[in-house]
Amino acid sequence: MGRILGKFVLAGIAFAAGITWGIVADAAEAGIPIRALLGF
Repeated sequence: MGRILGKFVLAGIAFAAGITWGIVADAAEAGIPIRALLGF
């Protein structure tokens, strides 16, 4: 049971990272500085 849950958590993290990277890549293509996006 724990192994299934672990895989689910890893999949969730990978999915969230993929969405975040997609947003960052889109912003970079649009000419928006990534630092501005992150709030620095």
